Amino acid sequence: MKLQKFREYIYTNTNLSLDGQLKDQGQKAQKLYLDGRRDAKTEMVNASRHMIQAQKNLEKLLRQIDDAYSRAKRNAKDMGVDIDKTKAGTNFKRTYKEVQDYVIDAREKVSFIRKLANKI
Repeated sequence: MKLQKFREYIYTNTNLSLDGQLKDQGQKAQKLYLDGRRDAKTEMVNASRHMIQAQKNLEKLLRQIDDAYSRAKRNAKDMGVDIDKTKAGTNFKRTYKEVQDYVIDAREKVSFIRKLANKI
């Protein structure tokens, strides 16, 4: 009888010990998951901010190119030259288009990053 009670006592204490260890491991896993999720979301928000800043810089560059083109076009007109038929005019247009494509790409990247951050 004593042996049976001793076995039950050992079995019960072993189960309680294992339950406590499993609970601790579960809490640690939950903390790791939540911390990783928070850190990932923070990184996504930071990436989004950087892309927004890059987009603003590119939009500023577009305005500068447009202003320079307008000045060059006025000067060329004063000299009796159609700048659109020159290499400089072609370069202005090509550069403007390329930067404009970068702006569009930056907008798409910001949207993509935000969507990813919302899934986290």
